[in-house]
Amino acid sequence: MAKILIVDDSPTETYKLTNILEKNDHSVLSAASGEQGVDLAKTEQPDVVLIDRLAIGIALLYKHNCGAIIFTGMGDDGEKGCQTTIDRGGIVWVQDPDSCTAPAMPAAVLRSNKVDFVGTPSQLAGRIRTEVEQMEACSQ
Repeated sequence: MAKILIVDDSPTETYKLTNILEKNDHSVLSAASGEQGVDLAKTEQPDVVLIDRLAIGIALLYKHNCGAIIFTGMGDDGEKGCQTTIDRGGIVWVQDPDSCTAPAMPAAVLRSNKVDFVGTPSQLAGRIRTEVEQMEACSQ
C-alpha cells in the first residue's frame, strides 16, 4: 500500500504502530530520532511520515505529506509537534484517550481543537490507509 516512515524515540510505540500498519499492508520504516528521520526521509522517499513530539524537523521537511500521531503518554508536550505539523499543512491523528493506558498527552492535544481524526490504534491505521489512497488519487 504505502511506504510509511515512523519517527519516534519509543521502541515500544514504534513496535506497536509498525504491527498495526503492517497488518494493514503498509511498508514501514522507522527512525529513533529526528535526525535519523530526516536522513531516512531523504533517502527512502516515504509516502507518509508519522512523527512524535521530538521530530518537528520532519514536519518542516515534509510539510503536507506529514502526519503526527499522538498515542498514549504523559504530559502535554505533544501539542508543539502537532502545531508544527498543522502549520505545515500536515495531518494530526490522536488516539482516543478512552483507549489509552496514559491519556494525558492525547487529551492535551484534543483540547487544542486542531485534530483531524480521533480513534483507537486500529481505527488510526485504517484512517492512514484512507488518507494515503486520497493522496495517491490526487497525484494521478
